Amino acid sequence: MRRRIHFLSLIAGLAGMFVLEGALYRAGASRAVVDVFEAAAPILVAGLFYLASSAVRLDWAMCALGRLLVAVAAGGAFAGPVGIWAVGALAGGLAFLLAGAFEPVLHHA
Repeated sequence: MRRRIHFLSLIAGLAGMFVLEGALYRAGASRAVVDVFEAAAPILVAGLFYLASSAVRLDWAMCALGRLLVAVAAGGAFAGPVGIWAVGALAGGLAFLLAGAFEPVLHHA
């Protein structure tokens, strides 16, 4: 049941993100704003999902991953519509690698 709730919350977050993107476009936001949102929002949704999941499971590695992803999404947005993709790929990928590397250490602690 928990797994289903987590899955549905992720789907709801992603669906809300796409609806908000459409609303920004329809409201007349510039293409650059929509592009930054389009690149940063999925990273932000994933980070918030990992943060919420870490609270349920008391998983510190997942908490750290969530915080790093939120920071990547927020900070990377300042890199602009093209730079956010590079920041998201490099820093987001590094966050996943670090979480995977430290998870066994944190679980045994």
